[in-house]
Amino acid sequence: VAVRQAKARTAEADAVLGVAPGSFWAWPGGKPDAFGRRGDGLAQLLGVDASTLGGFDQVLARIQQTHAARLADAVARLRESGASFQLQVSTLDGRCQLDVRGQRRSDDGLDAAGPDAVDVVWFRDITAPAAETARLMERLATLAAVETNFRSLFDGLAVPVWARGPD
Repeated sequence: VAVRQAKARTAEADAVLGVAPGSFWAWPGGKPDAFGRRGDGLAQLLGVDASTLGGFDQVLARIQQTHAARLADAVARLRESGASFQLQVSTLDGRCQLDVRGQRRSDDGLDAAGPDAVDVVWFRDITAPAAETARLMERLATLAAVETNFRSLFDGLAVPVWARGPD
């Protein structure tokens, strides 16, 4: 009976993970030496063949070096103590920006240890929103420069704009 219940819970979890945006890497919580399990879409997010992702170190190898070091530290803290994190990283080739979030989850809730705890690192592609944010920030900077230019022109007038008549 317990085996059937465990299989049913696993099938239910797999179904939920299958429709989640992005992908994941998960380990049994509180077991730093355990081998993790990856989501099906992770290789695609990283732009590699799925057969090249044997361990989490291969994931780190596909992330830009400075980002990979921060991610490795955050994952180590998650695995050792259940410390949650959120980072933005870029793939090695720079074609994809990822929002990466890690947390420990158990039947007792977030960040709870226990035999059923699972450490999960979620990967979500934020390339399009990040590009749009960058474009809007550039436009905002351009508009701020135009405003500064107009202010300096108005400040240089002999009679202030607000004190002028219709002529």
